[in-house]
Amino acid sequence: MRCSALLLAAVACAPEPVELAPPREREALTDPAAWTLVDAADDPFPDRPEGVTCGSGAWSVEVDGTSSALEIDTTFCDYVVLRQPSLAEVLPGDLVRARITHDALTAEAPAEAHLAVVVGDVTVLDTTVPIPDEAGEDLAEVVVDEGCPEGATIWLHLHNHGDNSWALRTLDAGPPETP
Repeated sequence: MRCSALLLAAVACAPEPVELAPPREREALTDPAAWTLVDAADDPFPDRPEGVTCGSGAWSVEVDGTSSALEIDTTFCDYVVLRQPSLAEVLPGDLVRARITHDALTAEAPAEAHLAVVVGDVTVLDTTVPIPDEAGEDLAEVVVDEGCPEGATIWLHLHNHGDNSWALRTLDAGPPETP
């Protein structure tokens, strides 16, 4: 009888099974169609030239099969700053990844393009690209020390000389991949 009581007590006090959350997936931080133009008063980048003209036709959504990207044509805009709120939270320790491509870069004289992506207070990409240059890709990956909430401002900056085409293919965040 004592064995039965002990067995009954052990079963009654057994901990509830814990359901583990599924592993987090990488999440897109931007919507290619949600970018808005930033005017001079709100521009956080220091290289803005005088007299910038950049119409809304300078950027568009490029659809390629099942994916879409933000495309910027510098024929119509040689300096642009766009922004949008982040679609997802970025947690401390997340890997933020930006992938930007460009067609062959041309200009009347040798120059440089300045390209930057900032998520909240984290600079993901800040680089110069020589012009002329062959078609290429810039891939930046940053593990963030501090996160930022969903809705944090994402900034995209391009200062380019010449008639060129650039595309933000992906900007996402999530746990770093394990080797």
